[in-house]
Amino acid sequence: MSAIAANDDFTLSSISDCSRTELEVDAARRDPFFRKALAVWDAKRGPAPAPFRRDVDAFDFTADVLPRLMLIEVVRKPLRFRIRLTGTQADQIHERNITGLYTDELQPGMLAESMRRDLTRIVDTGQPQWVELLFTNNRGNRRQTRILRLPLLANDATEDRPEIGFVMSFFLFKKLADV
Repeated sequence: MSAIAANDDFTLSSISDCSRTELEVDAARRDPFFRKALAVWDAKRGPAPAPFRRDVDAFDFTADVLPRLMLIEVVRKPLRFRIRLTGTQADQIHERNITGLYTDELQPGMLAESMRRDLTRIVDTGQPQWVELLFTNNRGNRRQTRILRLPLLANDATEDRPEIGFVMSFFLFKKLADV
């Protein structure tokens, strides 16, 4: 799967339709791109359910992974998700730098709501997640993205209170045949 080229005019603001499918996380281990992200996450967590945020650095990832990385902070009371770090590919598809925004401020709203549900589930279960989204824009152009989301424990989490404090999100886009 290749990333959207810089000259591709497909952006999230032009979406007219989106569907979501949950994929098996173990299958991501067979994908050359996602395997790299999972290898870092697995190495950092050891026998723990997830690594601590303090143990993972963006520079732990290869140069091809960094542009497709988002680091999302879990904010509680009320539960919201703030984007703390974005790679250039995330900013490109959103048509602006989204660092510092809450996910509920993203457009289109249907994508923001789907993201909120997925991130809430990760916070509740502590489990990684791999999903596929199929997009159609208002010109009939089709795109597929696969997103791997990996939980990170809050730096003050304990064995008795393994609270998820961040989620790392990695994504790849692919052009599909136009409708």
